Amino acid sequence: MLNSHIIPNPITVEGITLEGVREYVYPGQIIQLGKKNFERESDRRIQLGWITFGKLRDIFSSSVPQSLKTKQWTDVG
Repeated sequence: MLNSHIIPNPITVEGITLEGVREYVYPGQIIQLGKKNFERESDRRIQLGWITFGKLRDIFSSSVPQSLKTKQWTDVG
């Protein structure tokens, strides 16, 4: 991982050159150096929430009563 204070030099481990990055995802969270760390992570989580909502759109807009929709998802686990 790189930031503005490090001069990017190639790092080689057992003959394989590692890629230098400014951010990466580690256990589901963006790891990033700098002031915009939380901004980027919150934008990513909002986007993932909308993606999930989009996948469930058919269930939310169906004519099935709300009580059954809720029960269906709580029983899945």
